[in-house]
Amino acid sequence: MISGISARVITMAVANILLLPIFMSSYYKTYAAVIVLIPLISVFNAVQGAVSVFGGFVVYEAIVLRLPSLKAE
Repeated sequence: MISGISARVITMAVANILLLPIFMSSYYKTYAAVIVLIPLISVFNAVQGAVSVFGGFVVYEAIVLRLPSLKAE
């Protein structure tokens, strides 16, 4: 779970550094402007990654409880 969230944060930070100045050039004219936002973007991606991981885990547990063929013996 931790490695998945970390991979999401790192991937999205790199993607934002590379792509925001290109696609949003009227707002983020330099890479320095994007670098200032990276901590906020990273926090958002960590929270969103945790919600996705734990939400998926809850759905998995609900399915396992309802399908007896998937229960561990």
